[in-house]
Amino acid sequence: CSHASSTGERLRMPAEAVATATTLYHRFSEKYDERKGKKDQHLIASACLYITVKVEELAGVRLRDVVSVSYRCLRPDKPILMEESTFQNIRQRVLESELNVLQTLGFHVKVENPHKYLLHQLHLLSSFLGNTVANHQPLVKLSWSLLCDAVHSAKLAVHGKPDVVALSALFLAVKILNLDEAGQPLSGLKWWNNLAVDTSQATLQELATEMMQLHHLCSSNTKR
Repeated sequence: CSHASSTGERLRMPAEAVATATTLYHRFSEKYDERKGKKDQHLIASACLYITVKVEELAGVRLRDVVSVSYRCLRPDKPILMEESTFQNIRQRVLESELNVLQTLGFHVKVENPHKYLLHQLHLLSSFLGNTVANHQPLVKLSWSLLCDAVHSAKLAVHGKPDVVALSALFLAVKILNLDEAGQPLSGLKWWNNLAVDTSQATLQELATEMMQLHHLCSSNTKR
């Protein structure tokens, strides 16, 4: 899933599209029968990206782009993929992997991502507080970053409700930035109850813990 994410980012795909690709990868991994043979995770990741390109109608990204950038991500010390025979070989394997993913998922590739819910929740929260939070860019940036990291977890990406996952990212960002401490805008408020999401504080704390671990892991990998 990290290969899908890194390749998608290098392709400059929108965050929601990268989330779709990684979610498809998680779904496939859960459903795939290993008795059919060990899967090549990098080919599957590339296939999920290519499926996403078609589902999300990303006109600026071609199969050749997916293959070339994926190759470059896996071999940063090698020259850019140039040999046509090598390209055609990888291209064919990606297409075969695409069919494998589609058949394994029963051609159900629609993904509802949490990103739109986060934007809506930030709007509701800013309205509730008289635009205090809307002007708090660290909260917006951190909650979005946490949500982008969340796609690396099947628990969050596949099994979590999108609106609850989004609210968990916002909940964690508020905690990290201490916006609920004494003297801060959200001090003493159960603000999450005003965002029209059916969940509990215990659930938010559970998912926030998962996100915090992912955030630390992704931050450590980025520094390497």
